[in-house]
Amino acid sequence: MFSLIQSLCTSTPTLTETLEQHYLPYARVAPATVDRYRCELRRWIRFVGDMQLHRVTEEHFAAFRNACLARRLSNSSTEGSVKIVKALLRFAKDRGWIKSLPIFGKPLPLEEPEPEPATIEELSRLYRAADVARFPARGSVSPAAWMRAFIALEYWTGIRGQDLISRFAWQHVREDHIRFRASKTAKRHTFPLCDVVVQHLRLVHGMDERHVFATQSLQRVNAELERMCDAAGIRKLTTGHIREACFTQWTLAGETAGKLVHGCGLPRVFRRHYLGRLQILNDAAERFAWFDVG
Repeated sequence: MFSLIQSLCTSTPTLTETLEQHYLPYARVAPATVDRYRCELRRWIRFVGDMQLHRVTEEHFAAFRNACLARRLSNSSTEGSVKIVKALLRFAKDRGWIKSLPIFGKPLPLEEPEPEPATIEELSRLYRAADVARFPARGSVSPAAWMRAFIALEYWTGIRGQDLISRFAWQHVREDHIRFRASKTAKRHTFPLCDVVVQHLRLVHGMDERHVFATQSLQRVNAELERMCDAAGIRKLTTGHIREACFTQWTLAGETAGKLVHGCGLPRVFRRHYLGRLQILNDAAERFAWFDVG
């Protein structure tokens, strides 16, 4: 249909129409990814407009990159917006809505960010500052209790924030361990249970019959973390910083344990000698450094 429309030089859908009406309804991605796609397209629209697909040209890509550079946006943010526009154009071409793709231009160089895991001291202060939290308010579970439980579970498991708040369920909590499959990689992760984790699971028990944290908005969680950081007098921390701290501490507790928590498989030598994931992690858990949860 759109190929016929274009051949008559009349109209093709706009970038926003393509994303919302044709691309997202069939994209199998997490809610956080949907939010990111929308945010990245809004950035493009703010600088160069929401044009019809067949009107996007090489000049638009150059103008967008120049506008981002002038406003000192990071190269990764700039190229993130370019990436979603390119995806929409390829999507349209595959369906015959446009005849050819414009020249996308040379991408800006992306610098690999240095890991900045939260420190033990920062996490201790963040944890104590949870009393200022206002979100989420769910029944008998206070925002402070929810945030403390979230920080503890994120630090222990390193499960991606969106998975932890919206997919982590009580069925994943077994008698002596947690077993969870990540949505992004489809890899299965196993974590031992320890007294600190059990203590924090009890803080949110009963809030929801199915899910442990039962919310969808990672953006709101990170906003609440920012408020807590201000109260604690520390740098801005996100769920990503806590996750990086998790990998750091498990690696310090045992190199193989760190690889397991990060999603790598067991080395052949361990499989040969019948050492299981849980056995390795239980051993490393004795050396895992907790922040102050008192």
